[in-house]
Formats: sequence, structure tokens, C-alpha cells
Amino acid sequence: MDKTHLMQFAEAMAHNDPDSAFRPVSEQIVLHSPIFDDAFVGKAEVRRVIQAVKSIVDATARTGVAKGDDRVVMFNTITLGGVGAETAEVIQVDADGLIDRITVMWRPLGAVLEGQSRLAALIGRDTDKLAAGSRAVRPPDEHPAPVSVPEGVAAAHSARR
Repeated sequence: MDKTHLMQFAEAMAHNDPDSAFRPVSEQIVLHSPIFDDAFVGKAEVRRVIQAVKSIVDATARTGVAKGDDRVVMFNTITLGGVGAETAEVIQVDADGLIDRITVMWRPLGAVLEGQSRLAALIGRDTDKLAAGSRAVRPPDEHPAPVSVPEGVAAAHSARR
């Protein structure tokens, strides 16, 4: 699969050139954020959100790139509000070679919380749309149910100890 669009998108975004970056983007692109539970869908919406994110980041530097068959992962360091973070952006293409999915990951949690406090109002999402794990305090009825682990998985994990 041709990854030309992947690298063009990544480089254009690194140089703050959204016009060039969004030429090879699918109209149905989906953006998964570390801050919100619900994905952002559609070229215009994703572009708006990415530009909002870029406006809250004080500094960024590319630290690496990994390439797969239909994706590229961009590794970066960022600073926002004095908080340093490591990020990874998984950028994928569809069968036509258009970028159709971006998944963003940030660490540590302090950076996610700083981004959340700066970004929520900018993009007009209610705080109830924030990723459940990033809420500072959760009412008792909102705690997730315990996860059951299949017996074979639990036994295999115990055997490795």
C-alpha cells in the first residue's frame, strides 16, 4: 500500500500546514482522542479539533516514526502549560489510500488532564463527554463494573508468576 499520504499528512501537520495536510483525508475520517469518549467524525470536524489541539500545545518535537502496512505512528514530545508529555499518533489509510483514522495517545495523566482543561471549552464538548478515566471525581454509581477474566487467561497469567 502507498504510504505517501501518511507521511505528507504528518509532515504538513508538523509544519502547521492544515491545508496541505487535509488534502489526502477521507471525508469519513474518525479521530479518537485521549480526552473524549466519543470519536470525532468527518473531515471538517477532525480538522477543527486538530487545529484546536495545536493551539494549546506550547512546544512539540518529533521523536520517532514507525511504519506498518496501512499506518504510520508518529512519536512526539509536547509541552502544554508547563507539563511535558509523550504522544503517539496512529494514522491509518483506507483501501483508496486516503487517511481515514487517527488515534492519539498521551502520557502521563497530568498532560491529559492539562489538555482536557484547555481543550474542552475550545471544541465545545460538555464535560460529561470527557473520557471517563480522566474525570477527577466520579460519583459512586459511575464506577465501572469489575471485569471478569476468562478462566484460561487467569490460569495462564498465574502460571507465569
